[in-house]
Amino acid sequence: MLEFAKETKKVIMYYIPDRIREELGDDGRIIDRIKVVSFPDRQNTRGVFLCTTRDDEIEEVSPTPMQACGLVTVLDGKFVLIHSEGETTLHFTNAKSEEEVIDEVYLLSEKNGLAKGISAYKRMMPRLNAS
Repeated sequence: MLEFAKETKKVIMYYIPDRIREELGDDGRIIDRIKVVSFPDRQNTRGVFLCTTRDDEIEEVSPTPMQACGLVTVLDGKFVLIHSEGETTLHFTNAKSEEEVIDEVYLLSEKNGLAKGISAYKRMMPRLNAS
């Protein structure tokens, strides 16, 4: 007898407030929301998509070196998606680059380890609410 596992996915949509879109300049005028698709049966596996006001998905965000640890940068560090302690959150960081985000997380991790560094970074950055 064949058994098929029905894959369920969870979709979280984050709408970007107008004030943040203005700070982003040209990118912000195009990007309306960030969509996160995750599969509950797979740890730290998710697709992140940039969406436009016309309901187009213009690109999937490529994995970053920190994704295995639950941290994904979006728009070269402007946003950071963090999965820690069973929760997925999106934060507006407005960093100059992905490296700036990674460096800061590593600095926070020096004394207490990477998981605590990511948790500290998560508390420091402004959080966007999911819709």
